[in-house]
Amino acid sequence: MYLSYKSRLFWATLSTLLFWQSSINANTEIKTEKSTQRVFLSRMIKFEPPPNNGEPNATTAGGSRSSCPHKNLSKQDSASNLTALVPQTTKQWLTVKEHPTFLVYLPPTSASTIFFQLKDNQDRIIYQTLLAVQAERGKIINIEIPQHSAPLKVDENYQWSVFLLCKYNSGLQPNNLESFEKSYDLMNEPWIIGAVKRIELTPSFNSKTDEVMSLDLAGKYAKKGLWFDTLATLHKLRKEQPDNSELIQAWQELLKSAGIDEAIIKAQL
Repeated sequence: MYLSYKSRLFWATLSTLLFWQSSINANTEIKTEKSTQRVFLSRMIKFEPPPNNGEPNATTAGGSRSSCPHKNLSKQDSASNLTALVPQTTKQWLTVKEHPTFLVYLPPTSASTIFFQLKDNQDRIIYQTLLAVQAERGKIINIEIPQHSAPLKVDENYQWSVFLLCKYNSGLQPNNLESFEKSYDLMNEPWIIGAVKRIELTPSFNSKTDEVMSLDLAGKYAKKGLWFDTLATLHKLRKEQPDNSELIQAWQELLKSAGIDEAIIKAQL
């Protein structure tokens, strides 16, 4: 079909305008994406370790084996050990909480119970409990110190430990935990021992900790070197919003910076 000069000019002009508009839209999308990335990166949580004041090593691990025998567990598996989620960049693990929360990775295990214990620097028991667990595929669990237990004192060192009870019969509840600790061969089970110290910050900062759980609050904890509070806040947010990509990336980047194994970082919560 023959088109007049005016028709050809019209269609050529229209094509140019459409191409120009699509280029503008593409550039706008790229700028928006880069802007979003910059905003997200600015909210990434950067943990700033407190100065090292000659404190003892924060965690040690031991026991007769790294985990209880399990069909899903390979000897070559990098995530085969009971692991405390703490960084190796500092020997001081701090909290501002009277009743802090600890996070632990359980490898794939047939065990259904762990024993948790918190002691002061005089080896006196502050809190201890047996907890039922399910970690067929390995998972990260949080252990909260209940409000009814004695609060951590400011500037005192405490020791916390977790034992994975491979040989424990969950159907046989002990009469009391003191007799259980003495009668059960805990040191021949997989275990980890860690340290924690409560500090007190300025009143203005303490008032900020009453804020609603948020990425910003986790960031404030991280800047003060409060690892337990940073991680507990982020863990709670991730549990509440499991599909939030910003929280997932913040979680992964924080644990990577702490030297946590990638397989553990991506474990079930």
